[in-house]
Amino acid sequence: MEAKRRIKIIQPTDWSFKPMDDYIASGGEAFSVSRFGYELFKEKGVDVEVISPNYDKWITRFLTKILRHEGSNLLLQLKLIIKSRKYDVVYYSADRHPYLLALARWLRICRTPVLMVCHFSYDTRAVNNKLKKTLLRAERWLVYRGMDKIIFNCETLMRLAEQDGKLPERHKENSGWGADLNYFARGDKDLNKNIQPYYFSAGGANRDYHTLISAFKKMPYNIVISCPKEVLLKEAPLTPNIIHFDYSKYGFERYEKLRSFYQDAKAVLIPITARNHVANGASVLVEALACGKPVLISDLPTDFVDVENEIIGRKVKMHDVNDWISQIEYMEKNPEKVTKMEENSLKLAQEKYNYELFSNNVVTHIKKLVNT
Repeated sequence: MEAKRRIKIIQPTDWSFKPMDDYIASGGEAFSVSRFGYELFKEKGVDVEVISPNYDKWITRFLTKILRHEGSNLLLQLKLIIKSRKYDVVYYSADRHPYLLALARWLRICRTPVLMVCHFSYDTRAVNNKLKKTLLRAERWLVYRGMDKIIFNCETLMRLAEQDGKLPERHKENSGWGADLNYFARGDKDLNKNIQPYYFSAGGANRDYHTLISAFKKMPYNIVISCPKEVLLKEAPLTPNIIHFDYSKYGFERYEKLRSFYQDAKAVLIPITARNHVANGASVLVEALACGKPVLISDLPTDFVDVENEIIGRKVKMHDVNDWISQIEYMEKNPEKVTKMEENSLKLAQEKYNYELFSNNVVTHIKKLVNT
């Protein structure tokens, strides 16, 4: 009997997955939602090659210097287009704008079907600059027509895309992207007893730590903040209840340490600096869900989920120290409601946003594209 042919896909990423693979193979525990199903594909009948920028090449360094992330993104898409003919599907999971790939696919220069995990709302209503608005419309037009299938990393982005951009019917789908429930169920609980109870906040991009820290300077409750050291140096002097976790010291061990901070936290706090085109909270929020934690997040239309509608947390006014204080006091004074939030949070992860569900959805669409 002839063996069933395995599907071959190519997946671009900003960073090489091999160092994490090697760490796990040596007995370490690590997980990143930003691998987008990569490590589960093989068992589902899909072989994947990951490509990432070669930052040692002069052209990469040069373009990155003048164009920042867009420089390496441009080279990565060129490499992807050239190599794509050897694969059954291009799996574009990166949270980078795929304008060049979309153009190549629309013109059929790239003849391989593309499955895109969309991290952008493409909502022009959030842009005031006329030139940027025009460029965003142009990219959106190309992406919607060039990509064979788009799945959004959350319903919020899909809803905004529908409202503003005449989203084609074939692209109206939530991916179910989330964290690995098994990974976040493992580990030693109560590793942080010496600082419990505490709140936890993490993430480096678009975080309004100034407002959050200003609020906790006025409260007695502990908070652990995982962020670059220089962020907290700007807020000095800190009160003793504000504890910094410097993840840069720990290599891949940081993933286990971050897991323990999630697991032992009273709630996860996500202060946002400004609205943009990606889902606010994203990886931190889905990891909080996987641990069954309430979420307090700045109130924006681009939040990954509506935490109050889902009854998993509270929304906080933007840049409002007093409202952060008010919402934290609400959590302290309503333990029964906090318990309900915890239950709902884990349930939402189990039913709607988790890594296994997401990976299965991706593989289903890959197989559909191959068989079309």
